[in-house]
Amino acid sequence: MPYADFFNVKRTAILHGKTKERIFEELAGLIVKFAPDVTLESILENVKERESFISTRITEALAIPHARIPGFPGTMAAVGVSRSGVLYDTHDTTPVKIVVLIVGDGNDHLSAISWTAERLEDEERLKAVMTAGNHRKIYSILTGKELPVRRRRVTPKEVPAAKFLHRAYELAEELGVSAVIYHASTVLSVLNFKPKRNLPLYMIVTDRTLTSQKIPGVKETVHVPFRVPNRTNQVELALIYLISQGIIGKDQKVISVLGAPEKEALDTVILSDSRDYKLFFKLGRKPKPLDLEQQVFSRAIQIASELAYEGREGKPVGTLFILGDHEKVLNSCQQMVVNPFGGYKEENRNVLDPGLEATIKEFAKIDGAFIVRGDGVIVTSGAFIKAQGGAELVQKGFGARHTAAANISAATDALALALSESTRRVSVFKGGKRIMYF
Repeated sequence: MPYADFFNVKRTAILHGKTKERIFEELAGLIVKFAPDVTLESILENVKERESFISTRITEALAIPHARIPGFPGTMAAVGVSRSGVLYDTHDTTPVKIVVLIVGDGNDHLSAISWTAERLEDEERLKAVMTAGNHRKIYSILTGKELPVRRRRVTPKEVPAAKFLHRAYELAEELGVSAVIYHASTVLSVLNFKPKRNLPLYMIVTDRTLTSQKIPGVKETVHVPFRVPNRTNQVELALIYLISQGIIGKDQKVISVLGAPEKEALDTVILSDSRDYKLFFKLGRKPKPLDLEQQVFSRAIQIASELAYEGREGKPVGTLFILGDHEKVLNSCQQMVVNPFGGYKEENRNVLDPGLEATIKEFAKIDGAFIVRGDGVIVTSGAFIKAQGGAELVQKGFGARHTAAANISAATDALALALSESTRRVSVFKGGKRIMYF
């Protein structure tokens, strides 16, 4: 089911309430019109329970409250825009102006929340939603359903990008590569591009909504959510993702075409082959660890790479994520502090929930590791790794955190992501070995 189908123009409104509670009532009222067997009170009770755990405010202007109700018919979202804004948190006086309430049976819950958050990460789209004249315009901007990609005349500013892509494709054919990977800051430069059928063109985008749109000349549009500080890492992480998805093979030679972030101009071509691929496992139909879901692996890398890039409060931070095979991992761990996630429902402590991102990054300052179940549920943080058996495989110069990552990945089937505080680089360990770093 396309994520945009969770929304409905009749569940979109200009809000009139002046308080957080009143806003919840307005949005829940829109939901119950489509789910007559569910009461307004049951939705509000679930929403308030989630808010008591942690605020569902995502950014200064956006909040995504949500509720899981057993037996609810699927997943539904109600969207409201408050012109004046409402006070959402007692500790933050900045008013929230967009509130998206998501209610469902739990099957597509986190996907709907994640899609909505990513959709409104774009500042231009966020402002457009806040200033839209009516509820129909809000729905159209948010979902993109009434704004399909259309061919239009390429501006003079975009002509160099189109020419650069064309020349890069000719070079790819001369070198006999298997595919061209285009890192798109704009889709316009490929709208009139028609590559030969035997050399596919893949487009990498940071906006997930573009993956549902058919771009002429592009075999597949792939959403890669990683935020990285330089172009080399950008290419490497994109290739990791493409290999892990089975889109390209580890033995294939490819060309990546890209430019400076958020710029129209393309200026870089990078040739990569099997010697450059540091990921020697495949996540997909038969992932290892067997319980580790692809989206959880991708989300963990995204959070780790953002921590490497941002730090906390202007200072670098180091941390460790242990993914999958959690029962064996727990047998090799000792809790160093009181588990910050203990006692909370599983749906309130999943790494896929964008509302938990700030909390995870804050807890990254605590010594010890995050233990994450294969489906994304955070079992604990602040855990001390006691496992032995992989330290001899760690190269000289690595400290306790990387040694622990090697040991636990050697003693179990888990993957370990270690973020170095000193170098701000992320290393991935499997089977006691560091299989990649960025």
